[in-house]
Amino acid sequence: MTGDVDGTMPYALTSAEGTATFDMDAFAKIGSIGFGDIDVEEDEQTLWMVNLKQRSLVSLDVSDPDVVPGTQTVKSFPLSNMTGLPNLNYRYAMCINAGGNLNNTGAEPFTDPNKVAWDKNKYGTGGTGGYAAITVANLLNETDKTSDRPLYRTFRKGTFSYQVPVPIAETYTVTLHFAEPNNYGVGDRLFDISAEGQVLASSFDIVQEAGGNKRAITRTFQVEATDGVLNLDFIAKQGASVKEALLSGFEVVGQSIMESGVLRPWGLSFRNGLGYLGVVADGSVSKSREHLFGFVLSFDPDNMASGFTEVLAFPLGYPRERASNAHIPQPQPLRSSEWQAWVSDWDQTVIITKEEQLSSTKALLCSYAQPILSDINFTSDGGMTIGLMDRWGHQTGYRNYPADTTDNTLIVAYGPGDLLRVNRRNGIFRIEDEQQDLGPFRTDDGPSFRGEFSMTMLLWQQPLTMERFRPVEMHY
Repeated sequence: MTGDVDGTMPYALTSAEGTATFDMDAFAKIGSIGFGDIDVEEDEQTLWMVNLKQRSLVSLDVSDPDVVPGTQTVKSFPLSNMTGLPNLNYRYAMCINAGGNLNNTGAEPFTDPNKVAWDKNKYGTGGTGGYAAITVANLLNETDKTSDRPLYRTFRKGTFSYQVPVPIAETYTVTLHFAEPNNYGVGDRLFDISAEGQVLASSFDIVQEAGGNKRAITRTFQVEATDGVLNLDFIAKQGASVKEALLSGFEVVGQSIMESGVLRPWGLSFRNGLGYLGVVADGSVSKSREHLFGFVLSFDPDNMASGFTEVLAFPLGYPRERASNAHIPQPQPLRSSEWQAWVSDWDQTVIITKEEQLSSTKALLCSYAQPILSDINFTSDGGMTIGLMDRWGHQTGYRNYPADTTDNTLIVAYGPGDLLRVNRRNGIFRIEDEQQDLGPFRTDDGPSFRGEFSMTMLLWQQPLTMERFRPVEMHY
């Protein structure tokens, strides 16, 4: 069409320049339809493509300059028919940083030094989010089983509930995290805690249990969930100073091994007679950041029946600098670049467009990074450079509407991809085991938790070509 688009046209695209669309059909399909990477073998006789919808490798014989594609020249190799694929079955684990969902007060996703990947605030109803720049005395305490500072600086307060989707009817281990952010004493804050209608704690007093305010404490319970949802309720009671329950975060861990998601291929390269395919475990079933992984699989293009060999595997829940506002001490959940499980609808992002501050051009700048292992390049020393593309930038684009026909907020997507350095030592690929991160914001990010690799070293080893790009509007 050529004109404007409204909520009655969820699938319409327009040729009118600068006109936003919903494009509801594309949001879920990004990264799972069409083709990914395309590369040619070193002898330039065979072209290979990654079919995203069928999740297959496709080869095309191009040895004859007059080749006509057909069944004699095109072959398809579905990944599901090949051996050596990574196992994506894990124990269910959901870790939620409780709080709100707005910048400056909301709960941001993060990964702590214990390599626990915490998600942003999700699955909650009632109450309000809060933030306090407190110093907690017993962070990362092995005895107290506590986490890091971001978990205890944000919190949910009031009377509120969480309805956590769980995959299997069984008993789950639930660990609740608390820290009193105010200068309260014993008796100032009291509340009841229930799970699945059963009282876990009555008149719970954080200060009394922790031995003081601004001290973290955990409490672990066994909770049976039988209907696909684990319900947690926090009911405020009148204390000496306030009538508000308070929660910093929680972990839900299952017993059974479950399917966590789908293996998503994209990146492709050839070196020394072998092919290399980049894939991610997308976490789309469990919705857990704990289940995000990247893999590089090698294969013999002359003997596809031999299957894949896993040459590199790494978790994608590593710490990352924000996509923007990295210098701001307050939480910025809409600026986070922490990798998230793939989502298929807008509601799963828990981005609250109607309450968030817009840019000077009346658009909402936001991110919800979802990984695609989009490129594999070999360096002169035998290592690799891994390119991770962000699915979110393709789902939302520049000044388009959300995939929600009731919402006309203009969205400007941050697309915080990543470059990872892979070293080869004694024939084994190791991801970023040497760092020289001198960045001003973080030196504990990257897969090593010790800073990302130096871009200067990458430029010295292998020049990069900068393509033209359209600047994205900035707002601080």
